[in-house]
Amino acid sequence: ILFVFYMLAIFHVYPTNLIINTLSYFSLLPDSFAICLGYESYQYELGAFNIKALLQIFTIAILFWFSGLLQKQVKGFDVLFTAYILSTIILLMFGDFAILGARLATMLANVEFILIPSLILIFKVHERAIPYVVIVILSAIMMNLNLGPDRLTGYENYMFDLFI
Repeated sequence: ILFVFYMLAIFHVYPTNLIINTLSYFSLLPDSFAICLGYESYQYELGAFNIKALLQIFTIAILFWFSGLLQKQVKGFDVLFTAYILSTIILLMFGDFAILGARLATMLANVEFILIPSLILIFKVHERAIPYVVIVILSAIMMNLNLGPDRLTGYENYMFDLFI
């Protein structure tokens, strides 16, 4: 199913307009969301090759590879993994309306903070040092991607000012 939605996103086939028009027709569209429809800054396309979608698909592949071991180690792994896959599908499915796709996907992708560190559990206790380092590095990369460039420019020297 994930592959199908990824292919649809590659070819720019999105159901967003159909869903929004249907909800609007039956007056089921929340006012807070209807406000976003009028602004061009909210209506841009994420596309199939945005870094978050690619990162989530890569993470799904790794988690799927080790799912047999993780099901034994992590309670509720199936539920968490399904939520993460659904998050990726939503991100791809609503890729033409960035604010809708990204916000809905983020709500379900919060399980990422449990799933990724749980990969450490597949290693033996005395072999976990390197996976810990890899997880810390991946977390730093994800934090950098999520914050975006120039996001903290006003605070970039804040820590250094404390010591000067």
